[in-house]
Amino acid sequence: MEAAGAAVGIASLGIQVCQGLLDYYDGWKGYPTDIAGAYNSIADLNTTLALLKVSLDDKELDHDRAERAKEALESCKDGLTKLSKKLQKLQTHEKPQGLRQRLWSEFQRGSYPFKASTLAKLREIVDDVMERLKLALQVLQLDVIISSQKTLLVVAADTKETAKRTAFIESAVTDISTQTQQLLASKQSDQFKKITHWLSPPDPWTNHASARQRHEPHTGAWLLDHRSYLDWKAGTERHMWLYGKAGCGKTVLCSTIIEDMRRHCGNLSNVGHAIFYFSFSDDQKQTFKDLILSLAVQLAWKEPGLSMLQQAYEKPGSTEPSTEELKKIVLSMIQSYDRVYLQLDALDECPESNDVRQQVLDGLERLSQQGSNLAIFATSRELRDVHEAMDRLGAESLVVPTRAVDIDIQRYVMTTVSHDPRLGRLSPETKILIQDTIAQKADGMFRWAHCQLQELKKLKSTKPKYVKDALLSLPSTLDETYERMLTGIEERYREEALTLLQWITYARSPLTLGELAEATIINPEGTGSVDLDERGDIEDTLDILTGLVTVTGHDRSVHNDRVATALVHKGTKIRLAHFTVQEYLESKRIIDSKARNFYLEYSACHRFLAHSCLTYLEHYTASDQKDKRNFPMFSYARRSWVHHSSVQQSEDVSREIRFLCSEACTKDWLQSGVQLDHARNLGGRTTSALYLASFYGLDHVVSALLRNGAIVDPREGRLCDALLGASVRGNDKVVRILIDAGAVVDAKGEDQSNALVVASTEGHEKTVRMLLDAGANVNAIGGDGGSALQWASIAGHEVVVRMLLDAGANATDALTPDRASANALHEACEGGHTKTVQMLLDAGADINAQEGRHGSPLQAASNSGHVETVQVLLDAGAKVNAQGREGCAIHSASYEGHASVVQILLEAGADPDALDRWEGIARAPEDWTTTALEAAARWGHEEIVRLLIDAGADVNIQFERTKYRSALEAAEGNETIKRMLIDAGAVKVHNQLDTIPGASGDAGTEGISADGLEERSAEPVASNDFAAVQ
Repeated sequence: MEAAGAAVGIASLGIQVCQGLLDYYDGWKGYPTDIAGAYNSIADLNTTLALLKVSLDDKELDHDRAERAKEALESCKDGLTKLSKKLQKLQTHEKPQGLRQRLWSEFQRGSYPFKASTLAKLREIVDDVMERLKLALQVLQLDVIISSQKTLLVVAADTKETAKRTAFIESAVTDISTQTQQLLASKQSDQFKKITHWLSPPDPWTNHASARQRHEPHTGAWLLDHRSYLDWKAGTERHMWLYGKAGCGKTVLCSTIIEDMRRHCGNLSNVGHAIFYFSFSDDQKQTFKDLILSLAVQLAWKEPGLSMLQQAYEKPGSTEPSTEELKKIVLSMIQSYDRVYLQLDALDECPESNDVRQQVLDGLERLSQQGSNLAIFATSRELRDVHEAMDRLGAESLVVPTRAVDIDIQRYVMTTVSHDPRLGRLSPETKILIQDTIAQKADGMFRWAHCQLQELKKLKSTKPKYVKDALLSLPSTLDETYERMLTGIEERYREEALTLLQWITYARSPLTLGELAEATIINPEGTGSVDLDERGDIEDTLDILTGLVTVTGHDRSVHNDRVATALVHKGTKIRLAHFTVQEYLESKRIIDSKARNFYLEYSACHRFLAHSCLTYLEHYTASDQKDKRNFPMFSYARRSWVHHSSVQQSEDVSREIRFLCSEACTKDWLQSGVQLDHARNLGGRTTSALYLASFYGLDHVVSALLRNGAIVDPREGRLCDALLGASVRGNDKVVRILIDAGAVVDAKGEDQSNALVVASTEGHEKTVRMLLDAGANVNAIGGDGGSALQWASIAGHEVVVRMLLDAGANATDALTPDRASANALHEACEGGHTKTVQMLLDAGADINAQEGRHGSPLQAASNSGHVETVQVLLDAGAKVNAQGREGCAIHSASYEGHASVVQILLEAGADPDALDRWEGIARAPEDWTTTALEAAARWGHEEIVRLLIDAGADVNIQFERTKYRSALEAAEGNETIKRMLIDAGAVKVHNQLDTIPGASGDAGTEGISADGLEERSAEPVASNDFAAVQ
């Protein structure tokens, strides 16, 4: 097979290149960390390519999968070519042999093969190829996974460090078997990628990779064997909460449990598994919505989850679904499994401010109540609110035992000391002294032990007496440890250290070394300045803040905390080493210590960052050249200045006003990719300072602009625009300010939109209440057609719908022709918003109104497959056989393949032989007709065909002026459906009407055996003299 052969060729090329690199570096893999890291990465790639080649050599690999495998592997060719060139260049350098190798190891560090930059580039290329190969493994549905287990073990055994290689393969196999097969079966992988990009969920697996890098072999085994965990794993206990003091290693323990559960769930059918790491340093991993977004993608491998996500993606406007809508989707996903294991780390790292943590805890409680098959494993410190929430869940509680952790700490200390280039040369007695002293004083805190090891590594001399002195003077607490680290920073670097700590602590997400290096040359004081001459080495951050920060690799890889040997580059990301660092910097305790100058005050720091971002953006605008590659902080500054400004509490917003009133600055800012999502069609007025401040929720700025006379007539122009901008984003404080300033709540923008409609569309409950209380016309029509009630019903915003109905909203008004004259009830039914449907019915909406794209509300719900909504409508008296633009409800459900809906409709008396005359299809010739059975047969919905036949559907109804003259013809190549129809008495229609465009005379029996038709030779043959079907 040509495609498979091409794919095998690419895999073979990769194996050849990897083997050459492994041969070159083989004798060096046990030396410095960067060489060993590069070697291991290449070995991983070699093993993965071997796995792919085994599968591609399979003789039963079909053409379609071979083509997809080839396409996926072709995306790796560029990376493999780069590796090949690297190998060719390496081979021009002599490879040291034998005893010379150890002698030359340090001298060779400056030569090309062993330079840090060379090794870093190798790993970067390998990482990129590995990422693409992961996609290849997902695209290629490996039928040989089970049968090739022995082969894979042999492949792994042929490489060094078998355990690590095999673990990687097992992980890849698990990913394929539990996710890819289901996704490929749905034939919607491309669509799923689009949906995932649209949702942009946070990726918890990056945190998991970081935790696994910090894991020492054999540590945490006590938890895997603990009765509480085994009971939770077996289902005896539904929920479990692991808690312990700060720095005791909970995150690494959680990662150990996650690895165990990945293997466990991979061996079970219809069992879901999802994870999430909350993070103090990443604001996309802190809220309940962040969690729900991630779960929606992780669990979307079964129906109805994937379809529900697709419907949300395809609905008008395609705006990101609300938290409530996402929760409904996730609950449906959970309920589609027999059991779902959800593992959550660091609940205590959710911020307390703005009730963020409480919302997470409340959300988990609701998920648990409504998803009875959900099993939660969570970790945190012992905080009152978390403890109370876990008690309400009935979770089995387990405190991290200090003794068990101390044993793990001993292993960790000995491993770290043994592998350190300098400490590893100590005598066995000194090593044991370090191990015993640190383990004894650690008191179950991995973080404390780690910090002490970092300090020992700084010793100028490792003579035993100096090591003993250092051990005797170890600080007793983490606070003392951090105080010593901070005060140990040289005076000349302390201002820069404070700047870096502010950025690292309060940046919205981890910054790169390149960004941090640039941040240190920004001076936001006064009018602000950027001193390009002060740009320094990107690694300065690591040198200045050693022990306080940790290094994460480019995009996904996480290196250890031994920053002196880490392979770093400008894309390497930096974060605080531990949550306790931030806690100390923000605490009142630091104020009473010698490190008081490093105290971080939340609002003041955000003000510093906001003004730094604005200074940098102004510097960019003033620059003659606009190549953003020369402005490393530009991307972060443009995306984040609003966030930092909205958090700070100072009334002095002159810097923000100066920026927003600068036409040049705002032009560069808006053209750089900042989106005015949902911005009204207001022309240039959307760039006014007042509109931008209102849209982004900068209430202090809005107040200042109004005081300074930013508007002239409150009824027109900018104040109206500002109210629209604030309402569409739900910026309640700004809405209140504008109303108090005299904004007319019913005023319309240039596109005829009004504030109530846009706020209702987005589901902003507080904003809607403010506008109604201010006298907004509840039945006013918006620019896109329809009232606030209709747009709230489309999105299923139940609370908003109730508020609008209580305020007198008309439940029967139809939308404009742009929406095919559908009313609120039709839209709610199409979206499956059952509670909204019930509210509208109670408010007098016509249950049988023939409006909208589908006809009746019942047809709208049936077309979308919303079983619960269909049942509510039938119970409320909907006419099951009412004809609409697309026939009856049973036609819509049969056409779309919603078997459960068809079953309900038949039980409610739906006529299986009702005719769909295609009145809603403009291109259909006059008198075209079809039935539910023909539609189901044509589209291959076997279960529906069976339901209709069992309900007595006439299998021999003939159609005039259609492509298929009967259900049997419509079945075409589907042998199963053809057999069902023939068994039910269907006969072939002889002779065809040549006047029917596209009619196929033999389509009805193609693929059916002669015996199959001869068995029915005694039955009557349908005439070609078509009678009108009544």
